[in-house]
Amino acid sequence: NAGMIVDGVFGDGLAGDLAESLAVGLVWAEAKRDAQAQFRDHAWEIPAVPLQLALERGAGGTLGSFFARLGGVYRRASETLAGLALGPLPKAATDRAELAKRLADVQRRRRKLADEEGFLAQHLGRAWRGEQTDFDGVRRGVLWIADVEPTGMVRSSAELERTRSTFREPAKTAKEIYGKAEAGADAAGAVVELLDMDLDALGFGETVEQASLSALHDRFVGMAKRSESYSEWRRIQNLTEGLVGAGLGRLIAMLDAGRLSPSDALAEFGYASAEARWEMAKYSLRALSSLADLDRHELVAAFDALETKHIENVQELVRFRHLAQLPLGAAGEMGVIRGEIARKRRHMPPGVR
Repeated sequence: NAGMIVDGVFGDGLAGDLAESLAVGLVWAEAKRDAQAQFRDHAWEIPAVPLQLALERGAGGTLGSFFARLGGVYRRASETLAGLALGPLPKAATDRAELAKRLADVQRRRRKLADEEGFLAQHLGRAWRGEQTDFDGVRRGVLWIADVEPTGMVRSSAELERTRSTFREPAKTAKEIYGKAEAGADAAGAVVELLDMDLDALGFGETVEQASLSALHDRFVGMAKRSESYSEWRRIQNLTEGLVGAGLGRLIAMLDAGRLSPSDALAEFGYASAEARWEMAKYSLRALSSLADLDRHELVAAFDALETKHIENVQELVRFRHLAQLPLGAAGEMGVIRGEIARKRRHMPPGVR
């Protein structure tokens, strides 16, 4: 039976779902077994909910329940229940309603099992025998598979048989393996602590207990083969500790996470340094903090207007200095020039003047 379960379930990753479906069957089987002494074999096929409802109307001490017990519906339900029960029918209406409720409860659990039958039959193969299935035994086997399957130790009934024949005392062997695994985990933990390894960052999990010992072994072997790189690694670790101590832990974290390339690290450090200097300057000179409240667009517009006015003033100054250098009046050199111009005009023909 175990071999059939292993061949039918292993590799599908459905052991957990099968265990839940088998639990539905186990609950039904236990409920039927507990009630079997009270009902005939054909009782499970007769719908009990209508009987329960009819008998519950007659249960109680009210006037309505009294008249219900005198009615034909209550009497027919009692007669039907009497044909389903093995012993004599209880005289009290409440006891009759409780008996019908118990039968209805078993039938309800059977309907829930019917929803799971297709799934169970498909994956359990010959281990599925309908209502005759050993729900408890098969479920325990499936739960065992759910625990063993992730380890990859057993993948077929042949491997299961080989394992059983290899380990004659499985409980003793398991205890020995557990002790060795525990000792190996302690040794691996000592190495991890010595090297200050970040297991989570390396993909092993947060703790040694969560890590695969074989994967850790492969990593340690690889480190041993490259022992010459230890000094370089130690130098990098010391530099990293120094940078973290200097307040650059976030920069190191970005480099480790791959969010920042080494080529951009210097530029980022420059930006961070400039920002730090600016923060220190604002702390030293409180007035600098008020710059953040200024309207920069307004400052640019004012600068542009002043620059335009300055250009106009320079132009006016240049023009004024040029005119100031020109000689004025009839004296001096300008007087000589104007006299010559007048003399030449007198010698020109009348039409040309």
